[in-house]
Amino acid sequence: MELRLLDPCRAHPLGTDALGRDVLSRVIYGGRASLLLAVAATACSMAVGLVIGVAAGYCGGIVDGVITAISNVFQGLPGMVLMIALVGVLERGTRSIILALVITSWVGFSRLVRGEVMKVKSEMYVEGMRCLGAGHLRIVLRHVLPNIRTNVILQFTTRVGRVVLSVAGLSYLGLGIEPPPRLGGDGQRHRPPVLPQRPPSAVGAGHLYYPADPVHQPAGRSAAGPAGREAGRGEGAVSMVPDIEIQHLSVCFDTAQGPVYAVNDLSTTFRAGRISGVIGESGSGKSVMGMSLLRLLPNTARVTGKCFFGEDELYSMPLRRLRRLRGAAIGLIPQNPGASLDPVMKLRRQLTEAITTHGRWKRREAEAQAAELLRRFGFEEPERILNQYSFQMSGGMNQRLVSALGWPAGRGG
Repeated sequence: MELRLLDPCRAHPLGTDALGRDVLSRVIYGGRASLLLAVAATACSMAVGLVIGVAAGYCGGIVDGVITAISNVFQGLPGMVLMIALVGVLERGTRSIILALVITSWVGFSRLVRGEVMKVKSEMYVEGMRCLGAGHLRIVLRHVLPNIRTNVILQFTTRVGRVVLSVAGLSYLGLGIEPPPRLGGDGQRHRPPVLPQRPPSAVGAGHLYYPADPVHQPAGRSAAGPAGREAGRGEGAVSMVPDIEIQHLSVCFDTAQGPVYAVNDLSTTFRAGRISGVIGESGSGKSVMGMSLLRLLPNTARVTGKCFFGEDELYSMPLRRLRRLRGAAIGLIPQNPGASLDPVMKLRRQLTEAITTHGRWKRREAEAQAAELLRRFGFEEPERILNQYSFQMSGGMNQRLVSALGWPAGRGG
């Protein structure tokens, strides 16, 4: 028993207990159940918060309002009291603890995800995928979630330690994990008041479970989003197969100072097979006109008039049918190439995604089509370009890349 209550040393980093057992070994062995439970509960909370946060941030409107109201209700409830009540009502066990932790902690994840999604969905590369006719699920999975994963992972790691403390609090009240059966009354008869005399052991063990909480700073991509939704300028901004006829087009934005007309009673025709240019000073409505053709303007815009694409009227066309035209028959080349390319996705994947959005291409066929498209836009080494990211390109190269992305897939590359 000469090993009883030793101070921390090289052989015993956290010292020993009243029976001479190494505290660090006991903490590691006994902490498996708590750590696994904490990771599982945090993962479930993150999954629920991720789905709800993405729905609120991406859909906006009524969906965002309802989810925000529900989140405010849960945010106002005392988390620990609600957790104790839920575990006390339900049958004691791991499932009850996980359920109680999920109900009381999904709000934090959902609020974080909602804010990040609202920021990312306004980026020009997301607008570009909408111009190509990509569906909402595809945009969320391939462009929104990869750009918010850093903050979500950071939130996950910091939350695990807090969940361990919550589980410890429930165990102290007799509502935690069922302890294993003791053999020979181990430990129950040997409980001297160690903490007042040997505080280093308790402090060290607690620090293992709950390290210093880092200051949470958003670590996501810091590229500034566009102030407005600008796109397509100059000739070649919109690619046409049949004629495009605009009749009495007016676009009005509701502002705090009153309605502002960006386009007022415009009537013109763009003939198929011809290159037409729209000339005007900055702010004259050229980009607004191009965005209105694909119905990509924000909800604050009121559009009146008609726009015919051949025999189809674009403004009254069902959105699902219009999505099939975006990128296949009508292409849009944005003004800001740096903000129009996804910085976390290689150019190979972005170009092949633009090609496969409106057709069933095999992977190799799509990559060959992407390489040929780059050659047509002046890239001498397309294979090397496809394996790089947008931030590795110069401004002129990015401009040619977004031109290739905006090239209508209906022309077959």
